[in-house]
Amino acid sequence: MKKNKQGSRTRVTVKNTTERRESRRHDQKETLFFDIKSLFTPRRGKKLKTNRYMLQTSIIVVALFLGLIGYVVKFTLKDSSSVAQSSYNKRNSSLSDQTKRGQILSANQKILAYSENNEAGDEIRHYPYENMFAHIIGYTSYGKAGLESVCNSDLLTSHEKLMKQLSNGVASKKNIGDNVITTLDTRLQKAAYEALEDYRGAVVAIEPKTGKVRALVSKPDFDPNKLDDKGCNGAPDWIIEIVSPSSQRMDYMTKLFKYRTAGVREYWIVDPTQERAQVYSFGIPEDFMQYSFDEEIPVGIYPGFRLNIAELLK
Repeated sequence: MKKNKQGSRTRVTVKNTTERRESRRHDQKETLFFDIKSLFTPRRGKKLKTNRYMLQTSIIVVALFLGLIGYVVKFTLKDSSSVAQSSYNKRNSSLSDQTKRGQILSANQKILAYSENNEAGDEIRHYPYENMFAHIIGYTSYGKAGLESVCNSDLLTSHEKLMKQLSNGVASKKNIGDNVITTLDTRLQKAAYEALEDYRGAVVAIEPKTGKVRALVSKPDFDPNKLDDKGCNGAPDWIIEIVSPSSQRMDYMTKLFKYRTAGVREYWIVDPTQERAQVYSFGIPEDFMQYSFDEEIPVGIYPGFRLNIAELLK
């Protein structure tokens, strides 16, 4: 019992210590829950406090920052190589102005592709083995293909000494790009190329233990040295001329001589008035055959490929 100021007695129920502690904990939990909830759901008729806005903003900023870090990690681990090798990457164009393209070498240190400057100072890409490595090495003129495309950024990246790069920059000289060494063996490549002869198809030689590609040949092939920024440079392999009454002398005599000396491999003269085709093969040995439009005419440079002109004209 307890007396108040007026001396009257008031009965007070006193809770034991355990009950009071449990009550306090329960009240604290409810208070904490409503405080967190109130950060995002403001009570009606009351303004949110400044620190509440700051907390919300901080959470959003942290979430965006974590998302940015995740994107950078994904780009670095997965997408960076494809972007670096992309033909749409303008950085590669700027690198080609500063760096002389590196060489592509075989496993036995034979040069498969290299660059040198011509008399006009333009950088020209050369392929010493011509058609033999055409499909796997590719080309850099008129677009890019093969290893020239896959290893583009590597060939245009220079690891010369810093002082050498600085001196080249002052002298307006290009740095030498890094070389790419392949697993190809020129001896196996030559053997596969000669074994395939003039047949259409492909030969691939892979080392079983390591998975290294030792040779890769595909036919029909092409000479990458003939490609430039404007297209095919040099003589085409196969030419078909349609004779008209006004061009007979030109087609049968003048062009025949020019095409033979220029390096054309096969020349057809098709005469619609006579319905015949004359086929000149400028290989070794040279050959000449004459066919009618109804016959199946074999293409000498592409074994197994035949044309029936009468069928084409229907």
